[in-house]
Amino acid sequence: MKTNVEDTNTIQEIKKLKEQLLECQEHSKNHLELLEKVVSIAELNNDGKILDVSLAYEKLTGYTKKEVIGSKASIPSGIEKILKDVTQDIIEGELEQVTKDGRESWVKSILVPMTDDNGNKIGSMNVIFDITDKKKFERMSIKDSLTNLYNRRHFDDVLHREILRAKRDKKMLAFTILDIDNFKKYNDSYGHMAGDTVLQTIGDLLNKSMHRSSDFAFRLGGEEFGLIFSDTLEDHALPFVDGIRTKIQNLNIDHSLNGTVKVVTASFGLLIVDFSKEDVDKNGFYSMADHALYEAKSNGRNKVVLHSHSEEDLDFF
Repeated sequence: MKTNVEDTNTIQEIKKLKEQLLECQEHSKNHLELLEKVVSIAELNNDGKILDVSLAYEKLTGYTKKEVIGSKASIPSGIEKILKDVTQDIIEGELEQVTKDGRESWVKSILVPMTDDNGNKIGSMNVIFDITDKKKFERMSIKDSLTNLYNRRHFDDVLHREILRAKRDKKMLAFTILDIDNFKKYNDSYGHMAGDTVLQTIGDLLNKSMHRSSDFAFRLGGEEFGLIFSDTLEDHALPFVDGIRTKIQNLNIDHSLNGTVKVVTASFGLLIVDFSKEDVDKNGFYSMADHALYEAKSNGRNKVVLHSHSEEDLDFF
């Protein structure tokens, strides 16, 4: 009798364990299905080719699993470069990509190495998070709402960063401050809405004039703008800045109270520092360019003044 009771208890325990196992399997299945739907994952081989993707990945990129498996073309731009650096460490980065329908988006990509039983790398798991809204907010926080140029807050960050870069690489760094001539008189005469249009027009011109990734245009406040550009010789920087001055004058925007020119013009203070020979901090950079701007405005406006360490050697253009 005792044996039968023990057998019965054992059978019941086995049944209970089976039920728990089935329940766990069901939970695991549900969890995997949930992950499949909400987490964008692409499984890559060592060559960066896609072996498999989740449903969430398909939704994020617009590409179906059938379209991307075996292909490298649909993975985020720049992932190939990161992929080559992956060994045993997790690598992450923010990447810009284009969806199937042509929509630009930003993703945070985390590459997790996959290894076999012997520890050999056989591929990577690419986990992707959509951060487009985050990047849009970041752009808004560093842009001037009227001109769409970078704002003063971002100027401080960029100038500090570019000075450090120029020091490290022992390169040239140029900074110019420009100020619209007699702008208060323009606002008083033509109205603030017309003044805003002038600011937007000049902002657009400055933005289009800065072509390289190391070129930056800012609205520093009011009618004052700033330009930072690197690795440029004096012989190139002066004609470049004076060319922008000429372009502003050639916009031919009426300004009857702007001296004899009668159109909107701007004055420029330019500073060029060769960090292989000298060292200037952020405050010095701004104050020296601002001093050159003061000289430009004090000597007739609508000109570029290059700052020199000796006031007698100020150059006017």
